[in-house]
Amino acid sequence: MASSAHDSITESSGSQTGKEHRVSEDCGLGNTIFKRKEALHASSTKKKEEEVDEAVVTNGFNASPVPFRFSANPTLEDIRSLQSAFGAERGWGKYHQPRNLLLALVGEVGELAELFQWREEAPEGLPGWTSSEREALSDELSDVLIYLVALANKCHVDLPSAALRKIEKNRLKYPAKLFRERNTCPLPHGSVFSIKVQGAFYKLLSE
Repeated sequence: MASSAHDSITESSGSQTGKEHRVSEDCGLGNTIFKRKEALHASSTKKKEEEVDEAVVTNGFNASPVPFRFSANPTLEDIRSLQSAFGAERGWGKYHQPRNLLLALVGEVGELAELFQWREEAPEGLPGWTSSEREALSDELSDVLIYLVALANKCHVDLPSAALRKIEKNRLKYPAKLFRERNTCPLPHGSVFSIKVQGAFYKLLSE
């Protein structure tokens, strides 16, 4: 009788232990599934955030889903040639020297800046601007480009090639992965604040 009771208790205990073992396994499996789902969710969320970041970097907030592109023609060489002929026809070549062209370029940048002065920040595409305001902007941007190309011409700088080389230098100077992770943006080179920020940034890198 005692032996039977003992066997019953042992069987019950074994059964209970088996149940606990199965529950433990179920919990372990549940935790594993939960962790996997959590990891997938985190990965999916990170991917979506990266896609949003990429869209912002490419087009800015409130931008059109279709990226803006310049027309293929005229090329910078076309603009250089047309502007050189324009100045030569009027006998302006003696005035179009590097120093004068640089000062004229700075003046045009000032006129361009006036169009944005005392206005609220505008999203890409300037949807709140009138057609006349956009025409004025187009004119001032064109003046800046024309003087820039004329200056490069007088200084014998092949601007398209120089721009490509500069972009490659910037690519090496500001690695995409590093700056995306840090969520930082370089400031105008040489500014006091820029120097302080860059100093703090490189200090972080050395830690």
